[in-house]
Amino acid sequence: MLCPVSPTPMPLMHDAISPFDVGLADDDDAVLQAVLMASLEQGSPSAPLTGVDSSALTSQREMLDTMARPPLVGQPGSLTQYASEIAAAPRTREELTKLAEAPRHLVMLKVRGDGHCFFRAVAASLALGASWSGMLRSFETHLSTLSEPCAAPAVNALRELLGRKGTDASHTLDTLNEEGDSSRSDAAVAALRKCATAYMRSHADRFHMVTDGDLEEYCDRMEAMAPRVEGKDASSAAAAIEAFSPAYGGQPEMVALSEALRIRVEIVDLGDAGSANSDRPPNTYMIGDELEMAAPVVSLLRRGLHFHLLLPAATEGEPLTILSACDASQSDQAIDRH
Repeated sequence: MLCPVSPTPMPLMHDAISPFDVGLADDDDAVLQAVLMASLEQGSPSAPLTGVDSSALTSQREMLDTMARPPLVGQPGSLTQYASEIAAAPRTREELTKLAEAPRHLVMLKVRGDGHCFFRAVAASLALGASWSGMLRSFETHLSTLSEPCAAPAVNALRELLGRKGTDASHTLDTLNEEGDSSRSDAAVAALRKCATAYMRSHADRFHMVTDGDLEEYCDRMEAMAPRVEGKDASSAAAAIEAFSPAYGGQPEMVALSEALRIRVEIVDLGDAGSANSDRPPNTYMIGDELEMAAPVVSLLRRGLHFHLLLPAATEGEPLTILSACDASQSDQAIDRH
């Protein structure tokens, strides 16, 4: 159930940034909105660009390849510092500062803007929230009670993220930053995409309205981690891979994951409140507010089409840091006492 604080609806986010835009600031609202509109235009995704110097595109691609990409999930950072980075208006800066103070003591972990940010932020929130808070046992109990068939692969992927060293925060964060074909981070993203779309398909009477076309086609697009290249020659397959961009998760996927995994999803939505000349505060709304209070809470900060992760620094409001081996051992003992 969507329980907005503000009646302003969150726009659906269907498509991701072009591969050529990875060097752009992932928080640039205007740029991301323009990219979204362009991606929704009719036409073949592999059609050649017209009116563009191919040598310029090659040069741009080479330049972007040399740029250091940010981590998939970053280290904890200050919300106040983030407000300064985006040159937020005084009202927005004030509200973000409040989130960083008592009683919530939230910190932000930046998530790479690669089209998977919503799903990766959800996976990171659940895994890090369990491992850094010493609540692994209660989280495992929660996972074991999930009854939706579509939840099973997502549960397995989350368990893989935590592994046997779930109380070692550095291990969990390292796992979330794995890249490559066998990445457990991407496996969790894929599992959450499939969980959301499977739930939407099984409740088509409620979710058919999320698209003007075919819900099945929408779900196929949403769960795709790579383009279909079966039957294509090598050149066409390479072009399809080059042109592919994953679909952005939005409000329908939030509702589906909230109900399938029984999690509450809190969105701190900057909207145009993130601009320097805005005088309105961010909107905050909760999906799954009707769930039991013990249900895991995923808190996200949204700006434009992009999501970052919000986590409590500590129960006592202490700064959140990567645990040492000694801290992990103490956390193990704390779990054993529960």
